[in-house]
Amino acid sequence: MPRWITRENVYWAWLAITVPGVAALAAASFGWRAIAALLLIAYASFGLDGLGHYALALCSQHTLAMNFSIWFEVLAGVTLAIFATNHLRKIASGYC
Repeated sequence: MPRWITRENVYWAWLAITVPGVAALAAASFGWRAIAALLLIAYASFGLDGLGHYALALCSQHTLAMNFSIWFEVLAGVTLAIFATNHLRKIASGYC
């Protein structure tokens, strides 16, 4: 692991990644559905960031549980992005 990746840096990164998700909840509570959907898409895109683990170590160097966790994060992010994008399209077309 690179020396600059400290426990504190990981916690700060998790906090930064959470900000768009919380902002999406706030926007939705104000009725700003399109902004909320865009923020959810941004939040969901961070799910792909989990693939960065493989830049530090190969898939074979991770445990089965670690690989499962990484790929579950990616799948969850892609799924959320798809649903948020579909919702945004419905808003834009006037169906929602």
